[in-house]
Amino acid sequence: MNPYENVHIHAPFRSPDIVVHFIGDTLLGETREIDYHWNPGWEICLTPYGRGIFRIDEVPYAVSGGHLFHTHASERHGGWPSADDPVRILYVCFSPGANPSERWREAFRDMEALSSPLARDVDDLTGLHLRLLRLARASGRNDGRVDDRSDGQYDDRSDDRDDDRNCGQNDDRIFEETLYLFLLSFLHCHQATPATETPRDGVIIHALLRLLDASDDRPVSLQALAAQLHYSVPWLTRIFRRETGWSILAYHRRLRMERARLLLADPARTVTQIAGELGFGSIHHFSRAFRQVYGMSPNDMRGIDPAGSGVRGGKPNGIDGFEARVKG
Repeated sequence: MNPYENVHIHAPFRSPDIVVHFIGDTLLGETREIDYHWNPGWEICLTPYGRGIFRIDEVPYAVSGGHLFHTHASERHGGWPSADDPVRILYVCFSPGANPSERWREAFRDMEALSSPLARDVDDLTGLHLRLLRLARASGRNDGRVDDRSDGQYDDRSDDRDDDRNCGQNDDRIFEETLYLFLLSFLHCHQATPATETPRDGVIIHALLRLLDASDDRPVSLQALAAQLHYSVPWLTRIFRRETGWSILAYHRRLRMERARLLLADPARTVTQIAGELGFGSIHHFSRAFRQVYGMSPNDMRGIDPAGSGVRGGKPNGIDGFEARVKG
């Protein structure tokens, strides 16, 4: 397993063709997650290894080593990596510059036309991404800033400063050409692995994820889920863990607790009412399940996180663009 860089760089590059809002590399696992956030441009993510479940505008996707996924500007997204198989994420967020050339315009049109957020990394983009990261670090433009913004909005003010310092024109040209090659390779991966060729197991996992999402306000039965999908419980259990790193019931419990956390932001609801809305037979059972996920009771969560921004272990977890996890 290769070491990860554990770095997040704000505003590393700007040109008439393209603006890079941030770039980084981190490892997500039991104590590092991605709460919902949105970005000012496209974000491309690579997962060289690990497993997890990522959500884009409330739609869940199973992601594992060798996957690529991306989001469009303002699409809310986040994810839960496997606790026992941490997922490495290499990411870059960018948008068109003030006056892109025709080749960049064509690449941006192709990005905008992408529908499926997932693809396979058939071109091995890791090397290109790490080269971009090294160039960005060498430029001296990392201001070291971390935006702790619970509303999930990205603070783009750092792009307004003079970005010409500490980096020569040759370095800028190398960065932009490497980024262009990275983007073309990413688009090629989408063309080489279209969504219509998703393996059967991936289709079943996606269907199961949607069923679990639709049942986040009540308990579920493995037998009932298997019957709906016309597969056996052992087979479903095995492929779900293989593809996501989660057990089916553990993932569903996390979904219910996420819903509970959001309901706790409503002061008109009591903890007892929330437990009932989520199908728990007793407040004791609900509190125990909640504590297993967040490390605190529902009442403690309400006191620390009244707006429902996301807390793990008593520290903010709803921070835009992975930044708290990278710097943590």
